[in-house]
Amino acid sequence: MIILCGDCMSVPEQIIMQEGDVNMYQSSPPMSPEEASKVIVEGIARGYQVGHLVLTNRNLYFVVTGFAEGFLARELAARTPFGIGRRLISGKSLSLQDVYKYLRNPGSLAIPLNKVRIVEYRKYPLSGAQITIGYELEQGFRLLTFMFRGISDKTNWKNAIETRVINNGGTVVAKPPYGEGLPCPDCNTPMVWVPYAYKYYCPNCRSFK
Repeated sequence: MIILCGDCMSVPEQIIMQEGDVNMYQSSPPMSPEEASKVIVEGIARGYQVGHLVLTNRNLYFVVTGFAEGFLARELAARTPFGIGRRLISGKSLSLQDVYKYLRNPGSLAIPLNKVRIVEYRKYPLSGAQITIGYELEQGFRLLTFMFRGISDKTNWKNAIETRVINNGGTVVAKPPYGEGLPCPDCNTPMVWVPYAYKYYCPNCRSFK
């Protein structure tokens, strides 16, 4: 299901930027046994396909384009110098219609920009850039990390995502909604805000609240 920004419904959805051959993994722990099983299945599925990261004025999409294309990309990478053949497959541009179609594939997902609460960027020497996105779900909070190939810093992606998130009413730094030191409702001990869980933690009760 595609969830769109309510404040932006008057503006047609349009692609801002996109990039192929991006990997994605879930940084936060699964919320249930069913969620864990789903994460494992989708992770395996992504490993055999080509991932595309697509930013629109409403959503951030990660879509995989199918097993046939993934097989072809691996074969071309193995048969051409420096894996140039894989770039021919992963470098193709997607239309919005393509994105919507590929969303049905296991491993694809849509992140509404108005639900984003964390945008974190990392770049280590001689490695690809990484962007971690934390966003709210009806049943909890999810952290996903997107990994780019090559050694380019990809700050253009970081800046574009942050701008669009803010424009849609999301946030890029997970600030505590009720301030620091909020007393625990069970024992009155000051709680600690944990951004990556998007929850308060009571050190006395040793549990999230």
